[in-house]
Amino acid sequence: MMNAQWYIQELRRIYHPKIEKVIFDLRSNGGGDDSVWHEILRNLIKQPFSYTYYVGMNDHEALRDAVSSFGDFEKRDKLLTVRKEREIIPDINTLGFEGHLYILQNKYTYSAASAFVSAAMQNKERFTVVGETSRIISGYTFPAILFKLPNSGLVFSLGFSIDLSGGNDNPYMDKVDIYIKEHIDEYIEKLFDYDGYSDAYLIERERLNKHVNGY
Repeated sequence: MMNAQWYIQELRRIYHPKIEKVIFDLRSNGGGDDSVWHEILRNLIKQPFSYTYYVGMNDHEALRDAVSSFGDFEKRDKLLTVRKEREIIPDINTLGFEGHLYILQNKYTYSAASAFVSAAMQNKERFTVVGETSRIISGYTFPAILFKLPNSGLVFSLGFSIDLSGGNDNPYMDKVDIYIKEHIDEYIEKLFDYDGYSDAYLIERERLNKHVNGY
């Protein structure tokens, strides 16, 4: 989830008006910078894209200071929540895509990539998330920060927040709209028998892509 301009350049190179679907493959994407998917969408979509940034954490003064610029604070049960409504406005030179968008995720989709999934899950009329349930803290959360133990002086990095936008139905923002688990045989053939990143493999054999494209 880096180098937005490279993706935008590639989009503009291959895009044509007859395209009906766009697939974002975020499998094993460890994240990076949220502004990357923001900029990609700004240069792709025709209509504005809205979502809610809604994060919970333990109420502590140090944590409040760390995230004070992210949104409005509110107490919810035992959690301190931070909420902000966000909107992505299309670029003046947007490609103007109006079709459906798909995201492919697996159990290793994380950080800024999961933030993209969280925003997409709030816009099901425009997005469908396909693949496996995440096995790590998912959704739109704050970056981990450094903590120091008072006696030993040990310093460690720890995630301290959760995405609340899924409510009771998706409390950890780790679910998908269409669940398709990768088989071990598929994993092995991508490692040893095929180039798993080639156009031929992705179009002709890759099961998630075949599902999205209806064949």
